[in-house]
Amino acid sequence: MTDTFRFFDTIHACPVCGGPILPVLEKPDINRCEHCKLYFRNPRPQQTEIARSYDSGTTYAQWQGQEKSRAAMWERRAALIQKYMPQGKLLDVGTGDGRFLVTCRELGYDVSGTEVSRAGAQYAVSAGFDVRLGQFSDLAFDERSFDIITMWPVLEHVPDPGRVFRNAYSLLRVSGILMLAVRNE
Repeated sequence: MTDTFRFFDTIHACPVCGGPILPVLEKPDINRCEHCKLYFRNPRPQQTEIARSYDSGTTYAQWQGQEKSRAAMWERRAALIQKYMPQGKLLDVGTGDGRFLVTCRELGYDVSGTEVSRAGAQYAVSAGFDVRLGQFSDLAFDERSFDIITMWPVLEHVPDPGRVFRNAYSLLRVSGILMLAVRNE
């Protein structure tokens, strides 16, 4: 997917703490903050580019062809959530085509999602889910309204991870949990 990006943003300070950036540590574009030690892409694809790449139609078509393996992945992730929070209201940030919402709804969770891709949001909405289109940190939700927030590889795509964490914290109930994964490529 990264081969399709045309427009990038170069950042000059850490996207979490504002600290100084060390030179490229891993080629071609992985930097690290000198203070908080966060690793991040620099330059990074613009947010409009990320949404455009998912809206191209190829990502979701490919996912549909991988239904069996993807379903098993979602079931493993849902089982992990059940271990810590066997029921409740779940928000899946970056829900894509909504397949994880299907799994969680079948387990009895009250589910909704967010998605930056219009194509992904349409898939999920057509399956009967409440999915809000836009950047997670820009969408309005009631404070302390979720028991679980999930982000399955999402965090590596956001321009301000600190803002995402602060937003998630404000939306989680006191005993709520945040579950996430990032790519290891």
